[in-house]
Amino acid sequence: MRQQIAQNWKITEHLMIDGKLVEKISKLGKFTAYTAAAKMSEKFKNYRFNPKHFHGFGGYWVDGSGNTAALSPIQI
Repeated sequence: MRQQIAQNWKITEHLMIDGKLVEKISKLGKFTAYTAAAKMSEKFKNYRFNPKHFHGFGGYWVDGSGNTAALSPIQI
C-alpha cells in the first residue's frame, strides 16, 4: 500500500472584473493531491476541468467567461 502525503495547497484564480484581469490567491488547506482536486471540483461546480499535462497539477478549471482557477502546492 502506498502512503499518501498531505501538503498545503493554494488556489490561484484569474478573474475578469470590470474589464481588468485580477489575480486572487487563497489557501485551500492541507490534503492529499486527490482530495485537493476533489475539493476544487466541489468549490468550482460551474467550471469545467481543462487538462494540461505541462500545467503543474495536470490542468485547471475554467468557466464560460474565461475565468480560471488553478491548484498548486504552497512552496515553503
